[in-house]
This record gives sequence, C-alpha cells and structure tokens, in this order.
Amino acid sequence: MLNYILRRSIIAFFMLIGVGMVSFIVIKLPPGDFATRYESYLLAQGMPQTDAERLAQDVRVQYGLDKPAVEQFLCGYRACSPRVNSVIPSPIAKTSAN
Repeated sequence: MLNYILRRSIIAFFMLIGVGMVSFIVIKLPPGDFATRYESYLLAQGMPQTDAERLAQDVRVQYGLDKPAVEQFLCGYRACSPRVNSVIPSPIAKTSAN
C-alpha cells in the first residue's frame, strides 16, 4: 500500500510540473506581453511615446517580464515581484500596542 501511495505521489508531482509547463507555454505563445498591451493602451489614451515606453518598461521590471522565460517559470510572477508581495496581506494580523 505504501508503495502504491509513493508511486502515485511521484506521478502526481511530475504531472503538476507538466501541466504548469504547458500552461506557461500557452500563455507565452501570443506575441507581446502585458506591458506591450499596456503601452498600446497608454498610447491610445494620448500619452507621449517616451512616457508610455518608460511605464511599460517599469511594468516589465515590476512583474519580472524582463527576465528569461526559464526564470519566469521557476520563480513565478508573484514570487519574484517584491511589489506584489508587499501588497498581499500577511495571514497573521498585525496589532498595534496602545
């Protein structure tokens, strides 16, 4: 029975990695990234080209889109972005001493 559970756990682990890789590849297939679409949106709103490019580059850095694809996959978008991590509240409520 232990052998069966261990074997199934190993298969499940590799299956999750495979599903994650396929999902990541499907997300990366379309041309451009979120920052490119954001830049197009800013340009459509009338923002100057240089400002839109600067803001798009800031978004790429913020979410780790400027890193290689392998690093993006291994780290994940939220785990590598300190700004996003600072927005997510801690599960332990902080209380202030009065």
